[in-house]
Amino acid sequence: MVQPQSRLHYVNHWPSPKKFGDEVLLIYDRIFDRHPKVAPWVKQFAVRYAVTSGEDLKNLKKFPQHMEAILQKSHAFSSRKMRIIVLGGGSVGDFGGFVASICKRGVELIHIPSTWLSAMDSAHGGKTALNARGSKNQIGTFYPAADIYLVKPLLLAQPQERCFEALGELIKMALLSGGSLYSRLNKVNTLNGAALWSLLPYV
Repeated sequence: MVQPQSRLHYVNHWPSPKKFGDEVLLIYDRIFDRHPKVAPWVKQFAVRYAVTSGEDLKNLKKFPQHMEAILQKSHAFSSRKMRIIVLGGGSVGDFGGFVASICKRGVELIHIPSTWLSAMDSAHGGKTALNARGSKNQIGTFYPAADIYLVKPLLLAQPQERCFEALGELIKMALLSGGSLYSRLNKVNTLNGAALWSLLPYV
C-alpha cells in the first residue's frame, strides 16, 4: 500500500467525502468540531475518530486504547479498500500516519494538513512517530501518504501567529534548496496567508 511519492493537490474547495469511497475512517483534531466551516465537512464522514492534538496524543502508553477504539469503528472495512484520512497539524499527522501504517498491515493514507507548518513539512516525507520513555519520536515508520490535500480555505483560516511559526522552517528550506523558493521568498514584503499559499508549490 505504500506509495513511493505522495500526490499533491492544491485545492480551493474542500474535497467531497464521497470521492474517497465507502470504507473511510477520518482521524481529525477535535477542535474542528467547533469550527463552523469545517464541522459540516467532518460530519459527512460516517466513521470518524476525534483526537486532541499535542504530544500527549503520541504517548505510547495510551496508544493501545486508541487502536482498540479505531479498530472497533473500522472492523467491517477490508484492508484492500480501507482509507484513513488525517485532518490536523503535526502531532495528529504523526499519530494518524502511524495508525495507517500498522492498521490491517497498512492501509491507504491521505493527509489534509491544517497548519502552515504541517502543510510545508510534517505532512510530507512519510515520517510517523510515537513518543516513549519521555522522549519524542522513539517509535515510528516511514509511510508516505498516497495523497496530500492542501485546502486553501482551511490554511487561510489560520491566525497570523501560525504564519510566523512556519517562517523559520520556510527560511531553512529556502536556504537549503535555493532556486525558485529562495528568490520568491526574497520578494515577499508581507508575510500572510496569501503569501504562504503562493509559496507552497515551491517548498
